[in-house]
Amino acid sequence: MSRRRPKAELQFGSDSFLDVVANIVGILIILIVIAGLRVSHTPAVHSLPVLDPAESPSSPLPMVAATTISPPVDAEPTQTQPTQIVFPEEPIEIPPLPELVPPGELVDLSQQLESAIAATSMEEEEIAEKLKKWHLRQAELLERQKAMQGALALSAEELEKNQQQAAKVEADLDLARETLRRLTKQLEELQAKPTMVQTLQHKITPVSRVVNGKEKHYRLQGNRIAEVPVDELVNRLKEQIERRKDWLVKTRQHQGQIGPLRGFTMSYLVRVDTLSGLDELRAGHGGYRISLEGWEIRPELDMRGETATVALRKGSNFYQSILGASPDTTLTFWVYPDSFAIYRKLQKFTHDHGFSVAGRPLPDGIHISGSPNGSKSASQ
Repeated sequence: MSRRRPKAELQFGSDSFLDVVANIVGILIILIVIAGLRVSHTPAVHSLPVLDPAESPSSPLPMVAATTISPPVDAEPTQTQPTQIVFPEEPIEIPPLPELVPPGELVDLSQQLESAIAATSMEEEEIAEKLKKWHLRQAELLERQKAMQGALALSAEELEKNQQQAAKVEADLDLARETLRRLTKQLEELQAKPTMVQTLQHKITPVSRVVNGKEKHYRLQGNRIAEVPVDELVNRLKEQIERRKDWLVKTRQHQGQIGPLRGFTMSYLVRVDTLSGLDELRAGHGGYRISLEGWEIRPELDMRGETATVALRKGSNFYQSILGASPDTTLTFWVYPDSFAIYRKLQKFTHDHGFSVAGRPLPDGIHISGSPNGSKSASQ
């Protein structure tokens, strides 16, 4: 396990810096003392006076000649006395001491030390500034730590409340499970008992009748329903024939198209016949008769219709269609082989709402069509 460093090591060591400065000052003092000792032991240089040849003294200085005494050959050696030099008794002028000049290496060393001291002072200021920032950062971190501790405390309280709520819900759930188990057991006991109830289902066979009144047409294909605007297309056909009757008399036969209208297009064939003599007698005048040979209604390619779920919902196109129809209106469903399921649902729904329903099956590939020789729908 790693040892945790003491908290004091996280801060800057000012004692170490003071030790460094004290060592430097001590070195300077030692160097100054050494320099003083060297200067004090330096021998004094006395300059002798220079005599001018023009100024000769009145009496020459006495000269003392050194004599050498040779001892006898056979005599024992005796101690020789040192020769003594006698200087004239005149006052000696002591010259002034030369100016004390410190050594150059000491000056350089002193300058280097001063530069080092200045650099150390700047470094100390920078370190003090960083230390101040670190203290601010530490205070900020402490504030954040306190905030996080407060949030953690709130979260702990919320967690405790949630745990208490969960425990309560679990208790309620256990009670509900026990109740469900008891009710299930009672239901099984009731189902185990024999029942004498019998359900009889019957369906009254409706009586069909030919439709002579109002009629609405619907196309059922792909288990989808779409209203076919037969009456509107026929009315447009009548208007078109009325506008072109003069032209139709000349052509005698015309094949045209109306639409598309609400997703369907009608193709028709019109023939113009001259009235016979009997018809002229009946009409009271001669002339012609325009008759419709037949018509066929085709859906557009993008016609899809509504499913049974959508059609039986309030607000659908089918619902709005029967909502605006009178009670004596017959609803005719043109049913393809793949849509008898939706036909039964719609038939029951419309019967429940009091409408008569006519079903007209269509083979695949055959479109809704009609002619004067065709049959009318039979409703139930």
